[in-house]
Amino acid sequence: MNGLRVLFVAVAFYAVATLPVHAGDELQLAMEKMKQAFSEIKGFQAEVETRHETSDQDVTLTRSLLLSKAYGWKIEEGFGKLHRLIINDFETNIVYYPAQKRALKLTAKSPDIAAEFRKPVSELNPIFSLDRASLKLLGSEEIGGEKVYHFEGTTTTQFLQGGKPVKIRIEAWVAERDGLPRKTIERWEDRTGTTVYRNVVLRDDLTSDVFKFTPPEGVEVIELGKEAE
Repeated sequence: MNGLRVLFVAVAFYAVATLPVHAGDELQLAMEKMKQAFSEIKGFQAEVETRHETSDQDVTLTRSLLLSKAYGWKIEEGFGKLHRLIINDFETNIVYYPAQKRALKLTAKSPDIAAEFRKPVSELNPIFSLDRASLKLLGSEEIGGEKVYHFEGTTTTQFLQGGKPVKIRIEAWVAERDGLPRKTIERWEDRTGTTVYRNVVLRDDLTSDVFKFTPPEGVEVIELGKEAE
């Protein structure tokens, strides 16, 4: 779901703009702009709000996200006893609960787990994995004073191994300046998932050390999966 393929393209936008533009041409140009802009960023930070709605639930969570294409990602959420920090360097995933002085560690010992660890990067921009025949450009808008492209399309995914494939309809608002989403809405069956990215700041200064976890004194580190070895 939402796979990412970064392509480096060179397009003579000024020359093309002087020609008659059809809907398909506008979509292609917008996609190329998004791919080019996304290919040039190294990392970013943002406040992320997610809302999950079903027929009997409506849950909203807010978290901070720090992401580097090369080195990993970090999520911080919750307060007090519910405060947790997730740190992933694409090789290990740490879920740290400061109040409980406990950290859960999972190491990527298989290609499937390694792929899961990279999903925040590979699935960051959903438009690159939408079914090409379904993809539409609904127009240009503004979110938070930034110009964004509004896309719509569908994709098919499988939430559980061996489970029934599910078709998801996605709307995505992607910033022209960096190719990063500012808002996405996913709809399938009776469910709706909305994600909003606020205060997006590009980060070219991130290093591998940012995504390494050194347990504070007194913190118990529990390695998951060892019993299966």
